Amino acid sequence: MTNLVNNIVLRICKQSLSFASLTDRLRYEPYIVNSSISIAANLREAFRSSPLLAETYTKSTALIDSEVMLLPEEEYRETDNEQLYRHSFHTTPSQTIMHMPIKHLSAVAVFAVDSDLLTVLRDHYDNLTVLPLTMPTWKIAAQKQELVNIYACDNFIEITAFERNRFLFYNRYNVKHVNDAVYFIVNVRKQLKEKQGVRLMVKSANDKQSIAASLNENLAKYVDNIEMVEPDSLSTQQTADTNIQLPFDMMCFINEK
Repeated sequence: MTNLVNNIVLRICKQSLSFASLTDRLRYEPYIVNSSISIAANLREAFRSSPLLAETYTKSTALIDSEVMLLPEEEYRETDNEQLYRHSFHTTPSQTIMHMPIKHLSAVAVFAVDSDLLTVLRDHYDNLTVLPLTMPTWKIAAQKQELVNIYACDNFIEITAFERNRFLFYNRYNVKHVNDAVYFIVNVRKQLKEKQGVRLMVKSANDKQSIAASLNENLAKYVDNIEMVEPDSLSTQQTADTNIQLPFDMMCFINEK
């Protein structure tokens, strides 16, 4: 398991914030955001009011919801990062382009972070690691390379497939309805005919209003072999004892070895 002693994990999405730490025990704090101000401004307010953020930590990790560009590590050139990313995705000058090696998959993830948000984080933490939100799920996904992996999270799905411990396919799709998600998955499944089925990972088993809640049932009309992976399946002694329902990506991070 990742060493979370004196480590704070911040999960930062476009419309939500939550925090987790493991000192003597696991603690988790969802933060109610003010939709009329930016996420960076919300995080500033959270630092003033959150009991968890008020404590001192030796390490900090921010999981940031951001579109990701993946590059093979042998083709990666740091000097090309910004130009390639800004050419591939819609960005603004107020975003900082970052990267993170993925050693176990021989790739590098390039992603964008709001510069104001990054300033807030760096103002509070010296030892800060910034990761794409879904990056912790890739290690779990790559364990079943015979399947197409789907991570259903909030208003998007992320589809990955692997071969010989490398990415064979990666894409993220913004979806507003479960039918949109099914359409994208079925089309990717047709492209990857050699894969034996689908592995569905969901952010939360308790979010009945999310697309993920009905995705399994709707997808089963078109795909025979569906394997479900929910956050509870990754429970450790620390998480099981607290009955805390962590988002799947955060749980994956905590369980990384």
